[in-house]
Order: sequence, then structure tokens, then C-alpha cells
Amino acid sequence: MLIRFTVENFLNFRDETEFIMFPGKGQQPERHVIKVENKDDIAVLKTAVIFGANASGKSNLIKAMVTARQMVLHLPMRDDTFEDQRFKFDKVYLNKPTTFEFEVKGDTYNYAYGFSYTPNAIQREWLYRVTKSGQQCIFEKESETGNYHIEKSFFSEFLDHYQRISMMAEDVLPNQLFLTSVNNRNIKDIAIALDLQEVFNWFLFLTVIFPKSRYLKHYMLPFEDEFSRKFKELIMTFDTGIDDVDLREIPKDEINQNISTKIYQDAIKSLHKKQIRIYSKENHNQYLLIKQDDNTLIVKEIVMHHLGGHKDCWLEMAEESDGTKRLADLLPVLINAALGKFTVFIIDEIDRSLHPHLTRFFMRTFLDVSANTQLIITSHDKGLLDQDIFRKDEVWYVEKNIMGFSHLKCLAEFKDIRKDLDIEKGYMDGRFGAIPMVGAVCEDKKEYHD
Repeated sequence: MLIRFTVENFLNFRDETEFIMFPGKGQQPERHVIKVENKDDIAVLKTAVIFGANASGKSNLIKAMVTARQMVLHLPMRDDTFEDQRFKFDKVYLNKPTTFEFEVKGDTYNYAYGFSYTPNAIQREWLYRVTKSGQQCIFEKESETGNYHIEKSFFSEFLDHYQRISMMAEDVLPNQLFLTSVNNRNIKDIAIALDLQEVFNWFLFLTVIFPKSRYLKHYMLPFEDEFSRKFKELIMTFDTGIDDVDLREIPKDEINQNISTKIYQDAIKSLHKKQIRIYSKENHNQYLLIKQDDNTLIVKEIVMHHLGGHKDCWLEMAEESDGTKRLADLLPVLINAALGKFTVFIIDEIDRSLHPHLTRFFMRTFLDVSANTQLIITSHDKGLLDQDIFRKDEVWYVEKNIMGFSHLKCLAEFKDIRKDLDIEKGYMDGRFGAIPMVGAVCEDKKEYHD
């Protein structure tokens, strides 16, 4: 789970900007909170929504998280340099590093992990265990010397482990992250392996869905019957006219007409027994690649039946409306939430191709079925500005000023936000900022002709 994200000197986020997911005091309803299991743990919110005008920085905040994720998960080549995405409207900031920091909940501990970098090198990197009462350093790269400090107290009598991890730190190249480097080695028996793997895996399972992308990760379900049941159960609640969903097996001699040989062969190699991979084509047709008990692979296509259609009339996803296609792309989020997966989903422009009522229903459904899953969205749908859907501490606004840099503010920071306040009207009236000043711009540029 995400506790806090901090970004500085990245695209239009010039100054240090915080996005936090821990709940404010005394706010309701409590079902929006993933509660703690012990007094030293940190509770987090299930959802958050980010509003802002076009080009205000909503998507760039998501892009910052994605950039950090890519840097953590991909070990660079020796001659690789990082893309220069520093704030460019002020020359001073072209001489400063970009900084990301994530506070996250692992399976065992909570962590603060971050790094600062310029196009050619990692300047700083750090990992701490964090609790309500404080933090404890696990490792840190010092910018002055470029050396890594590994906290020796974690190793107690395992000094040989300390020596091994210290030697690994000495081998890290200037353009490599230590977290990435060590997770590409055999470290399972090292004292701090749990910490290093938990943080790395957090980035591995962070799932970001952009307007033109789809959630295509593997479904870890017992078998396709469970997928079919959950998919059918959810899509039929959204009033799309669909009254049944089926999985139609593709004959072996027709498989290469539907999916590529590369995708098929990769699934044979990588899937375990009873594991499923979802494959979606550009036309939105969706297929399940299913590993059987005997290690053979079968392929099934998702097809839909509609109210009023004769019993043998089944449609492929490509034949559905744009809204139904988009909904089907997002349903895996709800399926994972219903299964209790400890996953963070981020959806940029969730309302793309969805009716406002469907977007609202999607969020309500997520809150109903989720227990340990987070969903962070960006949106232009003002109908989501409803305190019956989101708490004050879940609503964020991004606004870019005349100097070209953005700032982020939570609705809970504004005064006199009563429970009965119409925050949609307040937003459209400009009370919270983060709206395009179209009227003012047009008025200034008016030309009158006789």
C-alpha cells in the first residue's frame, strides 16, 4: 500500500510536492480506511481522486511514479543515461537532481525508499523502516562520497552477511540503483533480504493504467471458472445490456489467427499449472491463456450475450461499445480487490469513455468489495466530487501557476468544508482552484468587428 509519495524537480513539479494516503482524524466513513493490525502500524486510505485542468500536472504526477517504477525494475546498461525531465522553466533547477520518495506498506514492515538523480548518475538513495514512532536506516548512499552506508546493527552475529552486502554495494555503478542491483542477485539468505525484496516487489506489483492502456497482468486464480464467475458477476451489475458471459475455447488450428506465436510460446514457458494470462488485442478482443494440469495450454475467448438476443448470438469484445470495452479493461481492478490482493492501482482519466453514472458506480463497487487494495485515480468528472463517494482527505487538486510549476492540495486543507457542502459546485465556482480559466482567457482575446 502507498502511504506517501514525494516528488521534486520533475517536469512541472518544481518544488517538493507531497501526495499522502494516510487518513485525517475524525473523518467518515471508516470503511474507506485500510486499518492497522498493531498500534505501531500506519493506516492508509483505500482511494484518492486527483482533479485539475488540462496540462495542470495530474498525469505528470502519475508519470513521476511510473518513471520511478521503471528505474527501480530495470537494470540500466553501462552506457545508459536517464531522460532529463527536470523543471526547465528556471535554469537553476537544471543543476539540481530529480528526487522521488515512496513510503509504502510491505507485507512485514513499512518503508521509506527514495533516490535523487541527474541524467548521468544516482546522487542519493536510501531505505528506512518506518513506524508511527520513528524510522531506522537500512542503507543510504551519501551524495558527498558516492559510497553506500549499510546499517550494521541489522546483522548482529551475521557479520559475513554484512560483508557480502557491503561488497555488493561497492559494485553498484554510478547509474544504478542499489535496490535494483541487489534484487538481481542471489540474496535470499542475507539478513536484510526481506526488506530489500519487499520494497522491490512493491514496485513490481504497482499497476498503472493510462487512458489507452489496459490491465494485462496475470490472474492468480484457481481456474477459469472463477474468473468467468467474477467477470460475469461484475459486468452484469453495470447495466450494459449484457446478461451472460462465456469463455469460448479456440480450436488449436485457429489459435494463431487470434494470438501471436510469441505470446503463445511465452505463456507456455512462463505460466505455472492453473495460472491464467489475459491477452487483449488492439481491437479489445480478450483471451485467456490457461495452463492445464498436464502443462498444455488452451486458449479461450471472452464472449458476451445481450438481453433480447437469440440464444446463440454471442458477441466478441470488439463488437461492444467503447464504454463496455473500457469497463472490461478496468474490471480486473475490481476482481483483484474482491480477492483481497495487496495491490496499488492507479488509473489515469478513469472517466475516459465511461458514462458519469458508471464511473461513480465503479468507485462505489470498489469500496464495497475491497479490503486491502488501493485505487488512485485522476479525473475530469465533476460528478465524482461528492462526499458520499469520497472523504475530504481523498480529494486532491493540482494547479499550475503563471510561473509554470504545479502544486498539489488536498480538500481537507481547506477551511469550513462541512459534510453537507456541495463540493462539486464549489469546484466549478473556482473555490478550490485547479480549473481552466477559459472564460477569462477568451474575454482577454475577444476581437470585435463592425
